[in-house]
Amino acid sequence: MRCKNCGAETENAKFCTYCGKSLEGAHILAVQILKAYTLTGRGFMVNGIAMSNIESNDVLINNRTNKKFAINYIVNAKFKMTKKAEENKEYTFCLSGATAGDFEAGDNLVI
Repeated sequence: MRCKNCGAETENAKFCTYCGKSLEGAHILAVQILKAYTLTGRGFMVNGIAMSNIESNDVLINNRTNKKFAINYIVNAKFKMTKKAEENKEYTFCLSGATAGDFEAGDNLVI
């Protein structure tokens, strides 16, 4: 995203790293989706890499469709539920209100 004040190119930030001005409409990348699927009785699950520290009950936005989804719970690689996801680790996220048609390969979830 390009800063409207100084013209600097910035990524993954809500403020310009050069002039400090707020970047309107900026989103921070939260999850890079690897695959999505439905578990009967458990809801809609998204497997992906957490690109920022996120928690249960955070609201994520699909940057392609602009649909919003709340995180019900997070499961780590050892199949244990956790409240927080650490950066650059793979997790499975249970999203409320999601369906299979909401996601495609390569979609990203942002905050």
